[in-house]
Formats: sequence, C-alpha cells, structure tokens
Amino acid sequence: MVDRARRGDGPGFLLLHTYRFRGHHVGDIAREYYRPKLEEQRWMSGAIRSRCTRQSARLQKVWPDQAMLDRIQGEVAAEMDAAVEFALNAPYPDPREVDEDVYA
Repeated sequence: MVDRARRGDGPGFLLLHTYRFRGHHVGDIAREYYRPKLEEQRWMSGAIRSRCTRQSARLQKVWPDQAMLDRIQGEVAAEMDAAVEFALNAPYPDPREVDEDVYA
C-alpha cells in the first residue's frame, strides 16, 4: 500500500479486525452488559490465530511462493518486536503536553 501511494496510484483501503480485551477504563471490570463473557473468552483463546491461519491459507492460493510469504512474515514479526521495544523504552512525554493534539 505504501509503494502504491508513493507511485501516485491513489489511495488504498485496509480492513483490519481487532478486539479490545479490556474495558474502556480501569474500573470497567464487569463488561457483560455490552458483550457476552463467552465471546470474550473465544477471542482470548486463540480465535485470532485461527483467523490468521485461514487468511494465510487464502493468500497461499493466490500467491503460492511460500518462501516469500515466510520472509514477509519474519519481517513483519521483527518490525512488530522493534515497535514494542521502542514503545517500552520511550521516555514518558512531558506532562505539559497532555492536552496537545486533543480535539473535542
């Protein structure tokens, strides 16, 4: 998508599915009022891995070069690890910045 945009071929669209395992705030412990406990357990039990496996199988049908897919998966994992490491080691922002870039 980045290469496409840089070439000037117009915008792209990514559809990503995610799930919030925790509540909206620290005190949001009982979340059953907006989602069933079973749904939350299903997502936490590895449903995401299952979905990724299915998506990977679909991708292999149209792009059968497994070595390239493995390389891409390794690059993505390394980039994610680097992002987590950066976030964990980043200094906390100055408290005076708390209201910057906040829009109502």
